[in-house]
Amino acid sequence: MGFGTIQLEEHMKRVNLACFLAVPVFLFAAVSAHATLIPWSAELTPDHVPYEVDGLNGDEFGIARGAIDTDTLRNNWTVEWGNLTSLVFEAHFHEGPASVRGIEYLFAPFLREDEGLPPNALLRGSSSITGSDITDIFNGDWYIDVHTQLNPGGELRGWVRAVPEPGSLVMLGFALLGLVVLRRRFI
Repeated sequence: MGFGTIQLEEHMKRVNLACFLAVPVFLFAAVSAHATLIPWSAELTPDHVPYEVDGLNGDEFGIARGAIDTDTLRNNWTVEWGNLTSLVFEAHFHEGPASVRGIEYLFAPFLREDEGLPPNALLRGSSSITGSDITDIFNGDWYIDVHTQLNPGGELRGWVRAVPEPGSLVMLGFALLGLVVLRRRFI
């Protein structure tokens, strides 16, 4: 057992470490390549409405969550609001950048009730989207408005933001940790 055996053992340790660290990277790439759902969320508040909102009690809230299926081009969503000033008559997605005040383009209405919905409600549904709509979401160009009887211009508003999957972030973290370990070992 000479010098060559020690070199071979060191080489095998490096190969094993490299394989161990490569697995999360390949898993991350495989999951990303087959991922078809893009989760998103939006916090709906009166603070995001670009004009005066009447009759607020300070307890108004809204939250929207959903996922875009890139294979079927469907936007599946859940929107909840509570403690609003009056009945809700309209709620919908808009397309337009956060810097623009007002409506650029009405997109995918998900509520238009003649009788109105209560000030506390939960809605679920889905709508069709396009590839450019997905790009707009990543650019922050979608928002949700909730219109009430007392505030027909909108009482709640929130911008839709794509949310990274926690599993993808964990895999990326393992890959970065592996690179740090490799760098320290070979420096």
